[in-house]
Amino acid sequence: MKVLIVSPGFIPSATVGKIRMVSLSKYLMQFDKVTVIQNKISSYPQITDEKPVKGVKVIEADVGETFSSGVKAYKRALSKVDLASYDIVIISVGPYYTLPLVNEIKRKSDIPVIIDYRDLWTRSYRDNDKQSKLEEYAKSFFYERPALKKADGITICDEKSLQALKEQYSFLEKIKSKVIYNGYDDFALKDIKLRDRENDNNTITIGIYGKFSIYVKSSHLPWIVEELGEFWKAKNMSLKIIQYGNKEPEMEKLYSQNDIDYECRGFVEYSKGMQALADEADVLMASNDAIMGYGTKIFDYIFLNKPIIMYIIPGSTSDAFVNSFDHGYGFFTREELRAAFDDIYNSKAKVLGENIDYKKYGRQMQNTIFRDFIKEFI
Repeated sequence: MKVLIVSPGFIPSATVGKIRMVSLSKYLMQFDKVTVIQNKISSYPQITDEKPVKGVKVIEADVGETFSSGVKAYKRALSKVDLASYDIVIISVGPYYTLPLVNEIKRKSDIPVIIDYRDLWTRSYRDNDKQSKLEEYAKSFFYERPALKKADGITICDEKSLQALKEQYSFLEKIKSKVIYNGYDDFALKDIKLRDRENDNNTITIGIYGKFSIYVKSSHLPWIVEELGEFWKAKNMSLKIIQYGNKEPEMEKLYSQNDIDYECRGFVEYSKGMQALADEADVLMASNDAIMGYGTKIFDYIFLNKPIIMYIIPGSTSDAFVNSFDHGYGFFTREELRAAFDDIYNSKAKVLGENIDYKKYGRQMQNTIFRDFIKEFI
């Protein structure tokens, strides 16, 4: 089987947006031939030293800073491809300037096309969404609806998002679809050593992987940081926060104001960051302002099996999911955050839960489901 994947984020991009398609490509290469159209490498703000996927052919799209330039760049890149030599195309969104390729492909060929959603677009379902109805309509009418009309299949990260998409576009009921979770990258993490961190009971280290403040109401950030500092100080424990990813100046300022030891270590290769958190963190912290969807980070954290505190919109998909674990705590108020810390402190919690079935949260299983879905169109 020959598979063409369109994925703006790919190796060596440092963003988490690449992980889903990189993982799938590695899995498919065990059985199939894979070509990837990705953004020109020099366009990535941060890159890693991650090795390319062995055997994958790469075509670069020289994108600009506008949506229209992205559309044009990917059409130019597609023109270099002999579609007749492939069995199927998978188009990853977002970014969403890849959507018009569906019509471009169908104009030239009858090759099946699957659109893979990491997040919904025209209706974001995010707590901080500032999009107008006019913007929503324009995105839908000019880009998303035409692409979905021509697509042969859809893959998406959670059940609620799929249902929302079907409610928005009733014709999708007749199109094949499959929920495929992000999961943690068990291929990349196969050599990670999980062990209890030696703790002298006088320190607490909180680990963050990726962004935090961007998914939190700005008015909530001050009390979150205040509670972080005040709670552990009242317990006569020193607190350290380590973060992998871009610096967040507003958070850094708040940490300094509250006398919290904070270290941002920048972008590192995925497995190195996970190993560091496995070695150093007592508790993992994250945020998600989406009403539906799990994101990627939560599955990485489940793999590490440490207590999780997560800023979450009440009633969201993630809220129910995180709180289903023994030491998983979703919070949206200061009182809920304090209660989470209280439980971690009083129970001396060291793990997220006992006897967690890791494999069902791994990408290996999800990639198997993905390939089986692909084969339905061949």
